[in-house]
Amino acid sequence: MMFRCRDLIMLSSLSLLQACGASGSAPVAADASVVDAGSAAPLDVAPAPVDAPAPVDVPAARDVPTVTCAPGDCGPHGHSHGDHCDCDPGFIERDGCCVPPPACSQPDDDLEENDTAAQATPVEGSSFVRRDLRVCPADLDVFSVTLRTGQRVQVDARFSHADGDLDLYLFNPGTTNFGHSAPVARADGSTDNERLSFTALRNGAHRLVVLGFEGAENGYELEINVTDP
Repeated sequence: MMFRCRDLIMLSSLSLLQACGASGSAPVAADASVVDAGSAAPLDVAPAPVDAPAPVDVPAARDVPTVTCAPGDCGPHGHSHGDHCDCDPGFIERDGCCVPPPACSQPDDDLEENDTAAQATPVEGSSFVRRDLRVCPADLDVFSVTLRTGQRVQVDARFSHADGDLDLYLFNPGTTNFGHSAPVARADGSTDNERLSFTALRNGAHRLVVLGFEGAENGYELEINVTDP
């Protein structure tokens, strides 16, 4: 789920859907003009009967499907909330419709599950650095940063925008529903890396959310620094 200036999308704990599929190829018909090199008689082109393979249960490939929604509808897996869709857990918004997300292309990071305010990864001390993090499609990473009034926090997320657009949002202490709450600071540009800076107006554990725009996936490095006034 994602926020932008003109469209906010609800953030919630989402379960990722795995994908797999099956493919096969039809037998190639023989060319009736081919002859046996040892005789002048034409080859018998009727294929020999073969045992058909036993049917196998193969889950259908699960990528973002094409879904048609009426304007302002969002489909059966969500509802309209202002100018965006409030999608059910396990779904993301694409073109005004709530659809299943694609599977993550790589394993998620070892801080999971940190997808909600209650599961937020605590940031200890005045400095935090991790270089092996990943946001999966329709997933979000939540961090808890405890600040005192007047303290300043600077957050840097480093990534290649070409691999997936990531955004940062900071929420006041006590926020649990990110989709229905306004962030106190944000960094949601359209280039490599994002930087967010904020001076605390109240004491408490602020929630930092990292997520992919429109369900984007990407690996990233996160650095958080807290300084006194």
